[in-house]
Amino acid sequence: RVYRIALTMAPLGAVSPGPKWEWRCFWRDERAAPADVAAEVEERTDVYFPASPGLGVKLRHGRGPLEVKTRTATAPVGWGTAERWHKTLGATSDRGLDRAALPDDDAAAFARVRVVCHKRRVTSAWGERADVAADAFVDGRLRLRERYGSVSVELGSPEAIAAALRRSRVSDDNRRDSSGDDVFFAGVFGGVPTDAELTVMGYPELVVDLARRALAASDNAGSDSTGSPPPSPP
Repeated sequence: RVYRIALTMAPLGAVSPGPKWEWRCFWRDERAAPADVAAEVEERTDVYFPASPGLGVKLRHGRGPLEVKTRTATAPVGWGTAERWHKTLGATSDRGLDRAALPDDDAAAFARVRVVCHKRRVTSAWGERADVAADAFVDGRLRLRERYGSVSVELGSPEAIAAALRRSRVSDDNRRDSSGDDVFFAGVFGGVPTDAELTVMGYPELVVDLARRALAASDNAGSDSTGSPPPSPP
C-alpha cells in the first residue's frame, strides 16, 4: 500500500528486550542520502535471491553462508503492517533453496534473478535510515536499476511500533508538522523527503517486486545486455 505523507516523530523511549518486530517503508529517491547525518554510516552490498514476500534470502556483503529470513507473524500497527522475522544461516548458494511454496512459473523464473543492493545505513536503538541502490540481474544481465530511501522502526512488539507511528504525527497533506522534537525521521536519519510516496513493506517484498519487473524487462529486451554481471558467491 502506498502512502503520500509528511512525518515527524518525537524521541522514543527504552527499547523492549527480546526478539524485535519490524515496520519498514521504502520510497523511490534518485537523490543521495543526506550527508549531514550526525551518526556513523555503514556501507555494504548484499546479494538477494528472490523468493517470496515472507521469505528473504541473501548473501550479506555478497559472500559467506546464505542468510535466510522467514516471516513468522504479522500485525496491523495503524499504518501498514509490522512483521516478525526469524533468521538462520544456510548453504553457500541458492541451489538448495526451498521454493516449494511458490507457483512453478515463479520458482523457475526467480532462480534466474539476482538483486544486488548497495546500502548506506544509519542505525539506532529503534531502527534505521538507509539509502539503497538496487540492481536486478536476469541471467547475469542488468535489467533494472533503481534507488530507494528506507526507514524502519524495530521494537519489541507491534504495540510499541504502533505507538511510535502514532507519535510520528502522520498527515496526508504532504506538509511536515514542525511542532515537537523531530529526532526520528529528520534529526537522526536525515529526514524523509516531503514529496515522498512511501510503500510499507520489507526487503523480501521489495526484492520480489524488483525481480518481477526485471523479468518483464528481460522478456521485452530479448538478449540485449547492459552493465556487469552480479558478484558470484565465493
